Amino acid sequence: MALSDEALGIAVVGIFAIQGMWLAFLTFMMYRRRKTQEAKLRRWMEKPTIVDEIFLLHKSGLLMKHYTRRLKPDLDTDILSAMLVAVQEFVKDSFRGEKGSLDELKFGELRIIIARGKHTLLASVVTGEHPEDIVPQLRMALEDVEKKHGRVLEDWGGTEQEIHGVDDIMKDLIKGEYRLQAFAAGEI
Repeated sequence: MALSDEALGIAVVGIFAIQGMWLAFLTFMMYRRRKTQEAKLRRWMEKPTIVDEIFLLHKSGLLMKHYTRRLKPDLDTDILSAMLVAVQEFVKDSFRGEKGSLDELKFGELRIIIARGKHTLLASVVTGEHPEDIVPQLRMALEDVEKKHGRVLEDWGGTEQEIHGVDDIMKDLIKGEYRLQAFAAGEI
């Protein structure tokens, strides 16, 4: 009998030891996750990626709206939007057998990040160290545009009156409102 009491005691101690190690592991993982989130938040607040320009294009390639942080935009928006469409078509034609799409262009410190919806395309000229932070924000804004104007966008006639309300969504994107939503959703 003494042997079985001793074995039972060892088993109980072993179970407590395993539970203790498991609890220590979970505590460490929670601590590490919190520290990672704090580091992301610090990076996000100290060096945000900034949206400088936004081009909202219809799936047909027509420029619907252009937004800028600059007081006086110094570029022809129609030429730039046509160039974006032309570059995308060139890439599709050149790499016909490949699946995917052109999602980013880089020129020096500037990057053009592209998000696609069912009826629209959103191209954003951004600066900053983490342009990947912009992608979920662009997608969220584009989803809101297409939810609000989906039926109109299917057969868009080319007038701004048909897409009233888009300005508010794009201004929120430039101000960083979607940045907060994307961070809260854990996408940044």
